[in-house]
Amino acid sequence: MMKKFKILILSLISTCLVLLVALGCSSLISGTTVIDFHIDGGDISVSGDVYYFQVDLTDEDVWKDHRDQIKNIDNVGFELWLTDTVQIDSSYTLTGELYIAPLETDIYTTIEEVEDNTTLIVQNLEVPSGTTTYIDWNASLEHLTNIDSLKYYAEQGTFTVFGITREAPFKIQVDSATVIVTVTFSTL
Repeated sequence: MMKKFKILILSLISTCLVLLVALGCSSLISGTTVIDFHIDGGDISVSGDVYYFQVDLTDEDVWKDHRDQIKNIDNVGFELWLTDTVQIDSSYTLTGELYIAPLETDIYTTIEEVEDNTTLIVQNLEVPSGTTTYIDWNASLEHLTNIDSLKYYAEQGTFTVFGITREAPFKIQVDSATVIVTVTFSTL
C-alpha cells in the first residue's frame, strides 16, 4: 500500500513539473507585439479629389523579425490628426472615409473610382469647420468597418489607404496618421 502511495505521489509531482515547464516555455514560443507605422503629412499625397498614403510594415524591425511567425493579427487601429481646410462656417462639419487596397493598386483620382475598386475600412470621420480633430486609438475602433479585410491587408504588410469626403474635392487635411497593428506570433 505504501509503495502504491509513493508511486502516486511521484506521478503527481512529475505531472506538476511537466505542466510548470510547459507553461513556462509557452511564453518563449509565442508572444504579442504592437507595430506602429507613422505617416507624416508630407507622406500623404493628393490625386484629384482623393488623398492617399502607402503603408509598408515590412520595413519595420519587428515585422522583419517575426513575419514568418505571424499566428494572428489581433487588432488594427489608428491615430489621426485631421484639419478642416475650408472653414465654411462654424456649424459645418466635414465627414471623411478611408478605403484600403493593395499597395500595387492604381492611384485613383475620383470618389467613384475609390468606391468601386477598394474596401471601406473607416467611416464617419467628422471634422467640425475650422478645427483640428485628433482621433486616438480607442476612438478609431468606433469608426472601423470591414475588420477582416483590414486584418488581411495588415497581415500582407503592405497596402494603400485612400481618403475621401462626400464634399469633393477632399477638404480634410490629414496632418499625420499612425497605423497600429497588434500581432501574435509563434516561434514553433
